[in-house]
Parts: sequence; structure tokens; C-alpha cells
Amino acid sequence: MADKAFKYWLLAFVGSSLLYLVIRNMGDMPLEWLPKSIPILLLIALAKNTLQGKTQSLMLAALVCSLAGDILLSFKGLFLPGLGAFLVAQVIYCILFSGQFKKSRNGFIWLAGIILYAVSMGSFIIPNAGPFSWVVGIYLLAISCMAISAGFRNDPKFIWVALGAFIFMLSDTLIAINKFVQPFPYAGVAIMVSYYVAQLMITLGIIRHHLQQQTLGQSSP
Repeated sequence: MADKAFKYWLLAFVGSSLLYLVIRNMGDMPLEWLPKSIPILLLIALAKNTLQGKTQSLMLAALVCSLAGDILLSFKGLFLPGLGAFLVAQVIYCILFSGQFKKSRNGFIWLAGIILYAVSMGSFIIPNAGPFSWVVGIYLLAISCMAISAGFRNDPKFIWVALGAFIFMLSDTLIAINKFVQPFPYAGVAIMVSYYVAQLMITLGIIRHHLQQQTLGQSSP
């Protein structure tokens, strides 16, 4: 994508994200899921137009599952199906990141940090989740594996995707705290801002790495 076109795309992403935040703060509105979906639809369009092969397929699958989760969680009584859609997205992200695996010292440091965070949050949230405790535990395991695999990618600038993965964990932690532990002011804003930032960082990081690998392949003899 040309630099000018990308700037317009990024402006549309930021603008649609801010629009949804404004709409959700106006209270319950019909079709709230529609503006909520636009930023992820823009990420899907970007991934479709810039990625190729298996990387494209996995990235699109993860984003589509995330989109399904967004829509399902917009309706009361569909928490478990929404969580299930995001669980599948985390597994797909894990498969994508693991396909770019490279053992490294930084990766092991990252692994230790993610495990520490996951254990701390799990011991805090799971006991308060009641009948959802086993579901929360499974989801925490899946998203932790996703974040860990992001830290072992064969990418000199792996931190871009890795930070996106961690922010994704943070966003879901905020959801769990707000739902199971204690509702807090501006939870919706904090959750959605961190979620959109996470998906943006992961997508752009994967695209940057993919284009870099394509360039290296074309320059090889």
C-alpha cells in the first residue's frame, strides 16, 4: 500500500475507533455493533490487500473471529459465544506466530514476564469468576500462549507484535475485572482503546515483517 493511501487508511481507522467510543458513551443504542466493527473491518481489508499465502489466511481468520467476538459480545446473553470466538482467534494467532518461531534470549525474558502476569491475574480473577471460572482459566491459557508465541517470532523488531499481544491480554484482563471483580469508571473506553491498539499493532507488525521477508526474497540471487 502506498504511503499516501496508508495515511488515509490510518486516519479512517483512528476516526472510526473514536466514533465508536463516542457512540458507546451515548448509552444503549440500536446496531451499536456496527460502528464497533468498522475498525476491525478496516484491518481485515488492509491484511487482505497487503499479505499473501498462509500468513494472509491466518491473519484474516484471526481478525474475522475477533470481529465475530465483537459482534456477539454486543448482545446480552452471548458472553460465552463471544468469548469462544475470541478463544479461536487467540489459537489462530498462536499458530501464526509459532510458524515464525525462533529461539532467543529476549523470547525467554518475554515468556517469564507473560507467565508472571498471567499467574498474577489468574489468581486474582478466576476465584471471582464463579461458574465462569473454568472458562476464564481456559481463555487465559490460550491468550497467554498467544502472547508468549509473539515473543519468539523470527523478527528483529518482534517487540511490535509482542507488545500488541500483551496489550490484547491487558484489554481482556480489564474485561474480566470489570465483569467478575469490580466494575470501574470508564471501563468500556479503556477496554476498547486497548483492544483497538492491540489489533492495530499486531496487524501492522505482521504486515511489516511479511513485506520485509518478500523484499529479502526478491533480492536473493
